Amino acid sequence: MKNPHHKSLEGITDLSEKALIISYNMGIDKGINAAEWDIQYAFGGRQTSARNGYLIAKEIVKALDDGDPSFWDHRELPNLSGEWCGGMIPHTLLEDILYELDIDDESQDKEYMTDQLDEFCTEWENGVNDGFTWHMETSAKEYIKSYEENLRELNNERVKRYPDLPEEDREEDDNY
Repeated sequence: MKNPHHKSLEGITDLSEKALIISYNMGIDKGINAAEWDIQYAFGGRQTSARNGYLIAKEIVKALDDGDPSFWDHRELPNLSGEWCGGMIPHTLLEDILYELDIDDESQDKEYMTDQLDEFCTEWENGVNDGFTWHMETSAKEYIKSYEENLRELNNERVKRYPDLPEEDREEDDNY
């Protein structure tokens, strides 16, 4: 699945603008990774019931569509606090940006970049939010679509095997 949020550096010559885009794109990647972990528990591989996963995926899509703030309860997105061992902090974000821009420690550009660290941190956090939200919503919609297709196939198979089966028994399958 291609991420539409990644920004291109093509044609950008301003060093500060490049750094902002790099920050944002790094945040996107962290947000997507965090969403992958959340998906595993919500409706992914660690969810033991396909039906429960389906219901949770529907709740996620609805919450994101409605802008429900309770969606964010109990979700830990990557941040720049350094809370976890090896976690990102503003200084390591700056180091990563400087590395991507091929700026060394003695360069005057490093001091210029250091002065803009707050803007880079903001862009990184915006990227985390956008990446997480996009990946959760896209993955939940794909899960819903797949579940509903499988349910239709199962019902079609059941109709072929049991043509006299009442309509209400075709609609749901709690075992799937």
